[in-house]
Amino acid sequence: MIDFGRELINLNDTNLIDKNTIGPKAYRLAELKNIGLNVPNAFFISSVVFDEFILQSEELQELITKLIKSEDLEDRLKIADEVKKNIMKVEFPEKMRIKIIQKFEENKFSKVSVRSAALCEDTKNLSFAGQFKTFLNVEKEQIIESIKKCWASLFSKQVMLYAYYNNIDFHELKMSVIIQEMIQAEKAGVMFTKNIKNGNINELLIEFSNGLCENIVSGIVNPSIIIIEKKSGRILQKKLINKNSISDKEIKLIYEAGLKIEKNYGSPQDIEWSILSNKLFILQTRPITT
Repeated sequence: MIDFGRELINLNDTNLIDKNTIGPKAYRLAELKNIGLNVPNAFFISSVVFDEFILQSEELQELITKLIKSEDLEDRLKIADEVKKNIMKVEFPEKMRIKIIQKFEENKFSKVSVRSAALCEDTKNLSFAGQFKTFLNVEKEQIIESIKKCWASLFSKQVMLYAYYNNIDFHELKMSVIIQEMIQAEKAGVMFTKNIKNGNINELLIEFSNGLCENIVSGIVNPSIIIIEKKSGRILQKKLINKNSISDKEIKLIYEAGLKIEKNYGSPQDIEWSILSNKLFILQTRPITT
């Protein structure tokens, strides 16, 4: 049995965090925390836990082996669908379940977001944006099922197609999971430290709406838009729709965070954020790949 002390890692346990087992998305949260940004509390379930889960089922192991060996796309899609179904059927090991619930309770969470964090996700050349599952407002009783759904999303049709057409080695398809404190945002959105609408690297683009960031990311709502001159911080355009509102102070907080994050990574970033009670929370960052 694996050492859960090393495979269930709190955001603040920087000495235990291994990018090779928690993936770029989770690793960047720790980096953002380390440079002084306000990141919601979280813990990470490493890909080693996913590997251990797979070992609970011989059928699941055989299917994944067949998937890796197959070179035919249609065959891969059929096998991947069987893998998804089997992940949801396989019983979660009791010791594993207990340790995850304990970690949830130790962090004094009420509700969390359960986010997929594949090891091949959000790299410089590959984003997989929107292809893996995220579950919001998850309570303790729902957490195990949500984790299994995150793992299963690794074998969805869109992921299989993306991997196939980008020549991704199927051995690299491993999944960690982020369990992150749920921020009941008053407003939230995404910030691009390059204006992706016109390619201007001297402009910062903010898209936001009232409510959760997922409303913007999933395209549920049309966002309000703010464009800022990066060097001066001057607002070049502010287009508010519906009943969305945002103060100059809040815009400044988002703008300053964007500059700090871009400086840290040395390249334009796609950043998810939310605001609650005048506090800015950074939910994740990834390189802009468009």
